[in-house]
Amino acid sequence: MLTLSWQDDTGPHELAWPSGNCRLGRSQDNDVCITDRSVSRRHAMLSREQNGWRVRDSGSQNGTKVNGAVAADRPLRDGDEILLGDIRIHVAIPSPPAAQERQAEVQAPAPAPASDMAEGSIVLDARNISQGGSSLTAGSPGWSPEAASALAGLVNVAEQLLQSSSVENLFERILRLVFEHVPVENVFLLLAEDGTGRLVQRVARQRDGARPGGTISTEIATRAFRQRESILTLDARDDPRFCRGQSIMAQGIRSVMCVPLWVSEATIGVIFADSTTRRVRLDEHHLHFLTLLGHVAAAAIEQARLRRQIEEETAFRDRLMRYHSPTLVDEIMAARGGYGAFLDPTEREVSVLFADMVGFSTRTEGMQPREVARLLNLFFSEMVDILFEHEGTLDKFIGDAIMAVFGAPNDLPDHAIRAVQCAAAMHAHLAKRNLGLEGKDEIHIRIGINSGVAVAGDIGSERRVEYTVVGNTVNVASRLEAFVAKPGGIVIGESTFLAVEGRFPTQYLGEQTLKGIQQPVKAYQVLIPPLVG
Repeated sequence: MLTLSWQDDTGPHELAWPSGNCRLGRSQDNDVCITDRSVSRRHAMLSREQNGWRVRDSGSQNGTKVNGAVAADRPLRDGDEILLGDIRIHVAIPSPPAAQERQAEVQAPAPAPASDMAEGSIVLDARNISQGGSSLTAGSPGWSPEAASALAGLVNVAEQLLQSSSVENLFERILRLVFEHVPVENVFLLLAEDGTGRLVQRVARQRDGARPGGTISTEIATRAFRQRESILTLDARDDPRFCRGQSIMAQGIRSVMCVPLWVSEATIGVIFADSTTRRVRLDEHHLHFLTLLGHVAAAAIEQARLRRQIEEETAFRDRLMRYHSPTLVDEIMAARGGYGAFLDPTEREVSVLFADMVGFSTRTEGMQPREVARLLNLFFSEMVDILFEHEGTLDKFIGDAIMAVFGAPNDLPDHAIRAVQCAAAMHAHLAKRNLGLEGKDEIHIRIGINSGVAVAGDIGSERRVEYTVVGNTVNVASRLEAFVAKPGGIVIGESTFLAVEGRFPTQYLGEQTLKGIQQPVKAYQVLIPPLVG
């Protein structure tokens, strides 16, 4: 006698079936008709055989599972749960009186081979286990003390894995945990390569700590990865699914377990464990443990990756904050394609601005070093704030001077206009600051601006690089500030003049012969209005 109980849209059901075959499905001609769209018309069959009851899948679309494990053909026992589509059917098989009186140790039954599986092979749906679909728990009948200890060990190390700061250390912890609880000789951890999805070996160990001399079965690993299956085969050489694999025959791979590293909706790799010298005793509990470990490991690896990415982005942001306004930094972080490529030296159309404090050496001659530092910090802070307001990039401080660039690394079609506006704003700010001050307490600057092509990006040695712009455009801007501009003035080169012509009043200063520049440079004075007090 076998009793089935289930619930569908029509309510709860219970059926006692004495013996013989019992067909289950959605069609009315089945012995048990289950009216649910997830159930196939002819889904599965129960049969009474000499050794007890069995369940066989009838080629259903969604498959048949027993206790969360795929079950094309396997025996049933009292308390099993059959899953047909979304319908869970509970099985009750009363024991004979003699069996009820016998005090025997309860052992977990070995799943029967599916139609494409060798004897002693098991395939579990890793997704079902992670979502609680398996009825096997640490307190379930059939869990040996060793298996329960392994599960408890997994719970204890889960927190450690999730808190691991190094991906490499995390890999080693995962391998050690496998060796502690699973009797295999070799363990491999493979991760999917970004873009291609190809499995790449990241770490591998033998039980004695040495590196394995052989390779894994790519066929088994690929199947576990792509189908999200947890695979156990006690002798891969005799398994019809894998026995033709070249690596299995060449390496003499015997007992194998392979589980996917699966987190959220993504499979990121596999854990592959095998034995090549002997057939080791592996069972469904080992596979469940390794599957659960795979889920914890996948979450830990993704968390470690995310932590590293956050650290890299924080360091990258800190670098950008040295040069740019916070708003521009946010735009750069959102738009960039990668850390290294973003700051690689490239030719760009830019405007370069040099601003120098007038009479700095004379002004600071009698000052204490701490007072000089305080003056420079105040001056630079006020000027950089204005620079950032106009989306300029701080290149560097040179003594008491500021070098800035407009149009790099962010594209600014109006970089020349912004540079001149920034220069005028700097003068206006200092004019307001100087009101009521006299003599040495006043601060005055002179500014030179030039526009054109320059190379912008990270430039330096292997030990130290900084973001800067180089080229003749930069040299001309520096010379215009140093040799042409007057205190309180703004001098621009011809390219800048052509870009801003009509926007600002200017005065032609003629061709200037500049130190280190072979060709004369046409220079223009920007006529900024006097401050209205």
